[in-house]
Amino acid sequence: MRADPARYGKTHLLSISFRSRPRHSKVLRAYGLSSAGSKDPAVFTRWDSLQFRKPELPEFADYFALTYKEEGGLITHSLSTAVISPNGKIFKWYHGSDWQASDLLQDIAAASHPAS
Repeated sequence: MRADPARYGKTHLLSISFRSRPRHSKVLRAYGLSSAGSKDPAVFTRWDSLQFRKPELPEFADYFALTYKEEGGLITHSLSTAVISPNGKIFKWYHGSDWQASDLLQDIAAASHPAS
């Protein structure tokens, strides 16, 4: 299923990083371009990354039931994906990586255009 701009044009992707190093945003950007299979900076028109300061991380992780462990300079963590509706409420939440892109796109469309 391809992302149709008419259905998903206002969708925004936010990637959260567990690292709080000043230069880590460049690493995230390079990773994003690699994941998108593109070198076009337009990839980031609706895709941002956020880094937490260490004191904020536990509360965020608890909210989304994430586990993480820092060991030897590396961070091991679980995965959480949330579809947040335009009204700011969680429409669908996937814990882990047990989801397909097509399911996520359907959830985004449903959250963006609720049935009347």
